[in-house]
Amino acid sequence: MMDYTDFLTNCFGELEKLQDNLNKSYDINSYTSWDYDQPSGIITLSKGDKIINFRYYQVGTYSTKLETWKWSWDNENTSKNVAIDAEKIKGFGIANKYENLINGEFTSYEEIGWELSSICCNLIGGIGVYRTRSLGYAQG
Repeated sequence: MMDYTDFLTNCFGELEKLQDNLNKSYDINSYTSWDYDQPSGIITLSKGDKIINFRYYQVGTYSTKLETWKWSWDNENTSKNVAIDAEKIKGFGIANKYENLINGEFTSYEEIGWELSSICCNLIGGIGVYRTRSLGYAQG
């Protein structure tokens, strides 16, 4: 079993590479608008008349007011078809005793979203992460 900090460091390093590839391929940071549709599981990025769509999973949200992280699988406002796979994430957390992957909501700090998204990308094979202020952390 790998120490949580070492596992997180490895996942975050992998995410940095994925993000570089995502940005090189799609230039996602240049898009000025976004919209998401939970029933279809599609997030749309647009700028002018250029539009790209991705299938997404919502990892979770961070509340700056409450200073808490809430997993999408524990959020009644998140459609189950876009919530990150709780069985896979929680199961991995339980097997490895990684508390941040087990509890549905907990007190934390804002950067936790990037950290947990990097772990989810690793576990479900995502292509990268897109962060919005109201959607939270989503990955394709």
